[in-house]
Amino acid sequence: MQYPGLDCREKRIAIVNNVLENFDTYRFARGIMISGLHAVSPAERPYASTPVNESLVAKLKDNGTVCLLGALLLSRIELCQNVEWGRLGACNRSILYDAWTLEELFSMEAAFELWDGLDNEHASWFGRMYSDNRDRARAILENIIANDGDFKPGTMSPVAS
Repeated sequence: MQYPGLDCREKRIAIVNNVLENFDTYRFARGIMISGLHAVSPAERPYASTPVNESLVAKLKDNGTVCLLGALLLSRIELCQNVEWGRLGACNRSILYDAWTLEELFSMEAAFELWDGLDNEHASWFGRMYSDNRDRARAILENIIANDGDFKPGTMSPVAS
């Protein structure tokens, strides 16, 4: 698979499938995009422009905790390793903009983080059906796959009709 050659929907599905294939390596938590950046030695990230490579992603997965967007971000880096360390260090969700819009990412984040508020009603409601972070993350990811790359939180099950 050549990630740069995929259309937006194909990128979404590739990213989500990669997270699901590696699901057991992630520790999910609310309130932090990626922890464990301290586990990567300064020698491995000497400059903000240093590309994040597979070994760095593996260290982050082994030593850190992620929210749903953090898992998507690490998956995106694994599929297309053209992200500079400085962008990851800032936990910059714009890395995912080649697959999702800000509004779509916000909806997934609202479901995982259990945010209430403007335009989050369905997403927050969907997330609250799952008390465990891992179950919630899996349900959101499965919903995206079942809906051909779109997160559709307006139903009781992960699969929207």
